[in-house]
Amino acid sequence: MNYLKASYRRWLGWLALATLFAVACAGLSNWQFARRAQVVAVIDQLNANYDRSPISLAAVVSVESQRWQPVALTGHYLADKSLLVRNRARNGNPGFEQLVPFQTASGMVFVDRGWIPTGQEQDSPDLNPLPTGGEYRLVAHVMLGEPRLDRSAPKGQIASINLYLAAHQLELHPSTVARNFYLALSEESPQAKLAPLKLPRPDYTEGNHLSYALQWIAFAVMAFAALVWAIRKEFNEYRAVNDPNYRPKRRNKSRSEKDAETEDEILDRI
Repeated sequence: MNYLKASYRRWLGWLALATLFAVACAGLSNWQFARRAQVVAVIDQLNANYDRSPISLAAVVSVESQRWQPVALTGHYLADKSLLVRNRARNGNPGFEQLVPFQTASGMVFVDRGWIPTGQEQDSPDLNPLPTGGEYRLVAHVMLGEPRLDRSAPKGQIASINLYLAAHQLELHPSTVARNFYLALSEESPQAKLAPLKLPRPDYTEGNHLSYALQWIAFAVMAFAALVWAIRKEFNEYRAVNDPNYRPKRRNKSRSEKDAETEDEILDRI
């Protein structure tokens, strides 16, 4: 009886540890479910907005909900105030994105015209094809401005598409340019003979968040299953030693195990 009392206390300790482990697994599982929900929301918004009919620049009023919405606009580039956005890879190749202010009758907005590869012998493009003067008609997608990065950049370049910093660097008054979004170019008319490569449609996937969430749930269940197995094993061993009437249940042998025993018996007779 004293042994059982001591065992109960030990088993309760194991149960407490298994419960703490299960609670931690549940928290990690919920975290993975939440991350998946965020990614799915982004994918749903992309699919809902990207191929819509273009709206006017003035109709962009809620950037969070209108992200990736196409916008049709007419105006002219301020090519002498362009910037190169650093560290923009494409298919594993380093490069830049060309960011140019675009002036319309209803306001000014930054336009990302696309990707340019890094030069062969220097940390800048071999060719930076800027737009020429004159009126352009654009179709571009609404993009959220990026956070400022604590990185230096050479003159004429910028570490991220932080719109406030871009306006300040180009000596544009913040009130004259859209500060909470920019546009990723999709179509441009007239078409230039030389131009940056247009940015492709974003390719988002859910990732492994769902499988990770289910794995954490499985780990929690396995912890309790292991606890039950350990307690039953210990209790059965105790009964086998102290109870003469106790007959432990024998596991039914599989066919392969029976065949192996038969082969052993035949070999012993030879």
